[in-house]
Amino acid sequence: SDVPYLNGGIFDKLDEDNAKESIEDSVIKIPNFLFYGIEILQEVSKGRAGNMQKVIEKVEHKGLNGILCEYKFTLDENTPFEEDIALDPEMLGLVFENLLAELDPNLEESTIKSIRKQTGSYYTPRKVILEMINDSLNLYLSKYISTHYPDVKDTKTKVNDLVYYNLHDDKNPSFDSAVVDALDKYKVLDPACGSGAFPMGMLHRMVDILKKVDTNNDKWVELKLKNVDKAQQADFNKVLTSHLDDYGRKLGIIRDSIYGIDIQPLAVQITKLRFFISLLIDQKTEKGITPMPNIETKIICADSLKNVKTDMFSNDAITKLTDARNRYYQPDISQEERYTIAEEIIVTLDTAFPSFAYQITGKRIAGQNKELIRHWFTHGTIAAPFFNMEFFYPELTECGGFDCVIGNPPYGGVKISDDVRNNL
Repeated sequence: SDVPYLNGGIFDKLDEDNAKESIEDSVIKIPNFLFYGIEILQEVSKGRAGNMQKVIEKVEHKGLNGILCEYKFTLDENTPFEEDIALDPEMLGLVFENLLAELDPNLEESTIKSIRKQTGSYYTPRKVILEMINDSLNLYLSKYISTHYPDVKDTKTKVNDLVYYNLHDDKNPSFDSAVVDALDKYKVLDPACGSGAFPMGMLHRMVDILKKVDTNNDKWVELKLKNVDKAQQADFNKVLTSHLDDYGRKLGIIRDSIYGIDIQPLAVQITKLRFFISLLIDQKTEKGITPMPNIETKIICADSLKNVKTDMFSNDAITKLTDARNRYYQPDISQEERYTIAEEIIVTLDTAFPSFAYQITGKRIAGQNKELIRHWFTHGTIAAPFFNMEFFYPELTECGGFDCVIGNPPYGGVKISDDVRNNL
């Protein structure tokens, strides 16, 4: 009851929640010892070859609770070293990948592989993610600082040391300011984000770098407040600074820098949940939980490989949509106001994309287009059959789009010879 509206649809009450299926054959009985363990007398063989004797010994079986107690469960996934992390929210992604292959327990191995290939659901090791993220940040920061801060000397070496080796000279305030400014402007997209491996990896790496160059978080908070209306700056400053410093860093990055798209609703929900957990662990929750930023407008369920062109009248619709979304995601409005604004957004999208439902169902039924758009926008339980930059991310049209597009390296495919590989 203390959890407020969370701006992501993760905890929305849906019609399919708590679905019930019953089998009347018999009552399923699960004995307690499966959970709590049991000690039994068991015949075991002891001795050496040729002189084996069978004796009765007391053997302990731990049970499920005993097994789980041996693991470390944590909400923090802020390390690239898998052996140090035990069971954290990243495990959701691994479970998700395996669930996709278990649509039918009677499927052959070749069919399971085909399902994974069709959906692109592959687990990427953290070390691979970290390497790709570091490479992209190194390229971006070097180019941005060299272009916008020509007075900073030896930029490439300083950025390389910071990104790859966490080495930082605190006697270069101009370089520190340049890095913070560059990260404030950074826009990165994973067009097939899955359960959020790359977005989460990018979030944590950016936080680590900000800790180095802006220890007190002053520069970062100042830049984040510049993007907020003056009337709301005081309230937003309170949100940024009322929790741990990492909360303010993460909030700004999630709100302004990281974007993700995936065609599978469950994957999108897991990504949002991981962001929510990441923010939660840095909150001081004594006074309640602070709502998430506009995560619904950043992590979108859609087909990023298909685009649709809008007509000449779209500019007015985009302006209306941007304004309505900003009002919709204000945490202090009532549910009735939110419902009214949602209807505005749905009507706008219905007008802009009249074939939304037809591309999903292949049928034209009166009212279906609007209803499916409502499910997509308010709950994210279905995927938009296309992706449109102007409507889905209108705030990026002015700044020219993304600075980085990142994602899984290709798995499988055609095997090439060593000679060809060496020449690539």
